[in-house]
Amino acid sequence: MVKDASNTDTLSYGDISVDQLLEKARLVALQAQDPYKQIVEVYYIARYFMSWFESREAPEVPIQVWNEYRMAMDHFMRSLTSEAAENEAQLRRMDAHLQRAALDVLKLLFTSMSDSCSEFFKGYSATAINTLESGEFRTKSKKLRDRAQLQYHDAKLMDSESKASGSFEEYSLQDRCPGIAAYAEAVMRMYECEGYLKVKERHLATLETELQRSKSEGLFRGRAGFWAYSLGFTVFGAFIPSLVGSVVSSVERIDTVTQAEAIETLPPTAAGIRVEAIPDMDAKLESIPNGAITEK
Repeated sequence: MVKDASNTDTLSYGDISVDQLLEKARLVALQAQDPYKQIVEVYYIARYFMSWFESREAPEVPIQVWNEYRMAMDHFMRSLTSEAAENEAQLRRMDAHLQRAALDVLKLLFTSMSDSCSEFFKGYSATAINTLESGEFRTKSKKLRDRAQLQYHDAKLMDSESKASGSFEEYSLQDRCPGIAAYAEAVMRMYECEGYLKVKERHLATLETELQRSKSEGLFRGRAGFWAYSLGFTVFGAFIPSLVGSVVSSVERIDTVTQAEAIETLPPTAAGIRVEAIPDMDAKLESIPNGAITEK
């Protein structure tokens, strides 16, 4: 579930935050026998994000993750048949492989979401993207994605850090592999960006269709045409092609008069501001102060 996109402290997948997920993994691990608590904890995290990845991409384990699982199982079997002194060393190696499995699937998941966001923007024109919500859509989506990318960068810096140097059972997952929580936060943030784009997709598609239709009908006449149309869409909440076609043909020569001033001269109707024709445009132009009109 995508939470409110303005609140990055409550990001979640499956209605659970990163902190809640880590706590749940810890509580589940407490049910295991002492030598295996840490193993269960890290495997819980790896399995959670592996399930998420499979639901997005394909019902199969990526080869790099599978190799880590295989090597972890090998060390587990060795721990069952080794001397007591060697048992902890085998479990430590198993834990390390499961950490790598969790890190690998988190990186794959983040890349998948990042690519999804990139592909989203390729499907729409810059005009539509910049016009939707008066430009707020582009600004907000970029902000969300930049936050995710920054978190991912921070996670990479933590990837190789580990504080575990003493007894294996004395260290939490965050101590043994702080990169897991950092990458998980990056994934949640990119998931938020992806969710925001999906929520706005229908509106953007509708706008794109209208822009293409208007362009084919010749409603855009230069730069003034684009901005007048954009203003009509974002301010009045509806497409007003007849307004644009009437206004733009007469005000393209006016450089210093703002679009708002031009629109204010138009008579409103019950259905909103709409003009079928502007009579006596010469008289309207004469009312503009000297120096405001520049011949092209």
